[in-house]
Amino acid sequence: MKGDAFKINLKPDVQPYAQAKARKIPIPYMDQLKKQLDEIERLGVISVHEEPSTWCHPIVIAPKKDSDELRICIDFTHLNKFIRREFHPSNSPFEAVTSIPAEELKYFCKFDARQIPLHPESRPLTCFITPFGRYVCNRAAFGISSISEWYNRRMDNVVNGLQGIRKIVDDVIVYAPTLSALKKRVHAFLDRCSTNGVTLKRSKSQIAVTEADFGGFHLSELGIQCSSDLLKSIRNFPRPKNRTDLRSWFGLVNQLGHFPQEITQVMEPFRPLLQKNSCYLWSPEHEQAFNAAKRRLSSPPVLTYFAVNRPTLLATDASRLHGLGFVLLQMVDGVWKSVQAGSRFLTPTESRYAMIELEALGACWAMKKCDMFLRGLPHFKLVTDHRPLIPILNSKGIADVENPRLQRLMMKMLPYTFTAEWIKGKGHLAADALSRFPVDKPCLEDELCELHAEAAVNVHFVDKSTTASQLQELFHHQQADDTLLKVIQMRNEVEEEARPFWSIRHILYMASVGENSILLMNGKLSSPPSNKRKH
Repeated sequence: MKGDAFKINLKPDVQPYAQAKARKIPIPYMDQLKKQLDEIERLGVISVHEEPSTWCHPIVIAPKKDSDELRICIDFTHLNKFIRREFHPSNSPFEAVTSIPAEELKYFCKFDARQIPLHPESRPLTCFITPFGRYVCNRAAFGISSISEWYNRRMDNVVNGLQGIRKIVDDVIVYAPTLSALKKRVHAFLDRCSTNGVTLKRSKSQIAVTEADFGGFHLSELGIQCSSDLLKSIRNFPRPKNRTDLRSWFGLVNQLGHFPQEITQVMEPFRPLLQKNSCYLWSPEHEQAFNAAKRRLSSPPVLTYFAVNRPTLLATDASRLHGLGFVLLQMVDGVWKSVQAGSRFLTPTESRYAMIELEALGACWAMKKCDMFLRGLPHFKLVTDHRPLIPILNSKGIADVENPRLQRLMMKMLPYTFTAEWIKGKGHLAADALSRFPVDKPCLEDELCELHAEAAVNVHFVDKSTTASQLQELFHHQQADDTLLKVIQMRNEVEEEARPFWSIRHILYMASVGENSILLMNGKLSSPPSNKRKH
């Protein structure tokens, strides 16, 4: 790739690490390891290093699938601790594949870019030791923590403005509805590669195919499936002999995270075996459930591609004893097909919610998880089996709802345009099953941070009778009040002066007023205690 070679930037508090002895390599692998090291040295990927070095890393090897070759990995664990990262934004593989327009998926070309040169000053940092001596990398190895971000940024510049392309680090897929359109798009991509000095691996290229594996997914005109390699690993997984093996089984199955309706029930019989205080006893029932799980999980359903012009339905459900679940569906040829699904456990606080609050939380969380599909959509249908929630979401304004928790959840749903509908529980089986057998634990994002609520609230909850000059005056008073200023700046941290506000922190929001922001309490103006007489 043209431009500067990749350079490793280190933090100022760096502490070099040097491995003095090579890790032991099994004797049957020694000849193959030496053969591969000699070959990549001949190709200029690595060079023998005989000078003193303050950095030296061990290697890890593993046999490649369906091949006599070894996978040689340099363990950069210690180096990565001190690398300064640039944190370039990039889509997840699921976001990349599901953002492809449904009508475009007919033909594919897939490419894999070669490694990029490593800056001469950075090469000594990559020194690694083997039974045959020390080497340094001449090209950037993907074990270096900052390389993917650096590469993403430069490849974004290469493909920027091109139609019909998705990329995940060094993997690129070109798609089109016709062969002629595919040819034009591939030529445009190759021209960009030539201009920017990007070289591609001929051996890994796929040209004009009707299905392809990309980012861990199998793409075809029919929809999105898990990659064949993952499904093969699930089919061939041996019976777990201990709790460690069982955790590995769960880790493998959790890669089907976008197909949770297939995971939840079939994995439930094994969960008690993961408990620390329980005895690991594999019963005939477990063996039967294990074989049934492998059969079912090795052929999960196909997810359809999302299209803006299709009827869209979001089915959500909540279970106080278990968790939240949702399924996002679109109508394709008269049939509702899954686009995305998800489930998670409840936090201890959420488990104490009233049922209507839980159902609202389930709807709100589902919209957030499907944000890339639903935000900006002209309209979609929200389906729930909790009838009391329907009039609240359809007919009532936030100011008409007295429950503060429901108010906050409704604020977070403001960016979405939807109509809520009730359905009987027996017709709500998919979302109900997901909520009863959740897969994921709640993460920090699942706490539904206030940022989206603040962006949606803005000044909509400021009294209509309040003039701009009064708001400006109130802003200055709030900024001059030491107590409220601490609340505004650090309302999620409890300092002594702000401690009286801790119990009501869930009703504190920021509203934009021109270039400034003022504090709202429960959607109402908040005047500083020092200025109560005036407001």
